[in-house]
Amino acid sequence: MSGKKSCLILSFLIAAILTGCGGNMNYAAATLPDGNAIDTSANSTDKNIITATPTPMPTATPIPIQQGKLDIRDVTQDTKGILFWKKLITKGRVFNSGSTPLSGTLQVAFSKSGTAGDTQTKAIDNLSPGQSMAFEFTSAASADAGNLSILGQR
Repeated sequence: MSGKKSCLILSFLIAAILTGCGGNMNYAAATLPDGNAIDTSANSTDKNIITATPTPMPTATPIPIQQGKLDIRDVTQDTKGILFWKKLITKGRVFNSGSTPLSGTLQVAFSKSGTAGDTQTKAIDNLSPGQSMAFEFTSAASADAGNLSILGQR
């Protein structure tokens, strides 16, 4: 009797699998976990999946950078003279006009005759759409180069 019982249970399981466990799935209204819909054609047995169109990757947009200016500052010292030095500084602002967060690196290259040029970098991390970020770069190579002592020398 146990052989007939297991054979009966096995045949019931095979029949249940072949008929879809007795359930009736409405493919016209079904969606997959990732949000893709199942084919909505009139034939309810058509199980073709509609694949979503991939979102295009954002394209890189050049960021305009304000040109550097020559910043001249004066310092008085105990030598009764005034020292002037030239420091190359550039200031600017980055504005994200896109629709996705912006990440990357700003790079400003400084050069000055008579001194070695240098490059300054600043990271931009997830700048939201519509937001802006101010930046200031100072050339390290020209920060103390070319000091001129003028006026007041005795």
